[in-house]
Amino acid sequence: MGADANAIQTNGHDQGKLTGGEEIQRLRCFVKNYEWGKLGPDSLVARLQEANSGRRVDSAVPHAEFWMGTHESGPSHVGFGSGSDKCMVTLKSWVLDHPDSLGSRVVDKWGYDLPFLFK
Repeated sequence: MGADANAIQTNGHDQGKLTGGEEIQRLRCFVKNYEWGKLGPDSLVARLQEANSGRRVDSAVPHAEFWMGTHESGPSHVGFGSGSDKCMVTLKSWVLDHPDSLGSRVVDKWGYDLPFLFK
């Protein structure tokens, strides 16, 4: 991201910023492979993984669930920077470092966990 009025710096890495001051975070989500998932290009989960990671997926592996959240078995990661300067931290770590990002209603309901699974 180039330097412009809507860019901010956090820990030396660029992040997006919306006009209201909210930051856009890049997420690397987790994919669960279960027998009941669809194979390769037939799977929306596989296509999401490929777009999300930039790597080709194995067309022989069933892709079942796209996890976006803080679950220990498949946490999402927040990415900063790009190329060799890329830094990844778990979404849970990022949320704990930025507790105001969730808002009080979310914290009251789920604490600092985001238990969302897309199947």
